[in-house]
Amino acid sequence: MKRKYIILFVIAILLLISIPLVYIFRDQILEFIPIFDKQNNTQDEDKKVVTRSAKGVEYKMVTPLPNAEVDCSFDIEGEIPGGWFFEGVFPIKLVSGTGAEILTAQAKAVGDANTDDFVKFTASIDCTEKCDGNAKLIFSKDNPSGEAANDDSFEIPIFFKTLCEIDSTMNLLVYFGNTVKDPNAENCTKVYAVSRKVVKTEAVGRAALLELLKGTTSAEEDKGYISSIPSGVTINSLKISKGIAYVDFNEKLGEGIGGSCLVDRIRAEITQTLKQFSTVSKVIISINGESEAILQP
Repeated sequence: MKRKYIILFVIAILLLISIPLVYIFRDQILEFIPIFDKQNNTQDEDKKVVTRSAKGVEYKMVTPLPNAEVDCSFDIEGEIPGGWFFEGVFPIKLVSGTGAEILTAQAKAVGDANTDDFVKFTASIDCTEKCDGNAKLIFSKDNPSGEAANDDSFEIPIFFKTLCEIDSTMNLLVYFGNTVKDPNAENCTKVYAVSRKVVKTEAVGRAALLELLKGTTSAEEDKGYISSIPSGVTINSLKISKGIAYVDFNEKLGEGIGGSCLVDRIRAEITQTLKQFSTVSKVIISINGESEAILQP
């Protein structure tokens, strides 16, 4: 009988000790208990980080997550209540680690944003403006009223894996004669392409002609390339319309020209340099507005 009472007494003591310990270490104990979605018994929602904006609006990020490492181009995806959008969009700013604004992208709603429920949004970032290291994305509520009371935002810190820097150059072709490839000048209209790197521009035809007028470089001359364009030639105008390039030069283009072969090669160098572009199928050359009696041997 005494033994029974002793066992009961020991159990009571253990309970008195264990209950406070369970309460004290409840957080650590819960970490070892998996929590599943009660409806579908999955953990898919764990992929989304649920946070709140500066004014307490709940949002869910899928990608990028805070402090994620990103490439120069990456996608953005998340969910936020429809009131954050205006006409289905809201702005996202990419800011460098020093606080300088790099670019602004536009997040678009997937589906109807005229709701108070969560709406999926997507956006794309393509950074070519010296993105490097630490940066952050600033998601701003679209506020057409401009009133401060309607402003709201949240930030996602990110890290660029590599330096992303814009390439401000482009390659163009320039056409010259070549004494190695055609030593006997058997075909006066035969010209050969060399590549030139220039600053990016929308006026690619003019840029290519300007490179042509510079003549050959010493490295190109070592490979047999020769220019037939006289020195001092400048472009008066260049117009491309309906597949025809109309290019007008100053009088220097027609000075000191002797022999039909030289004339043919000048025309070929100008024509082929412009016809490298798909918008040009024919070239009309003029000198100070005159095109009929020019470039005669």
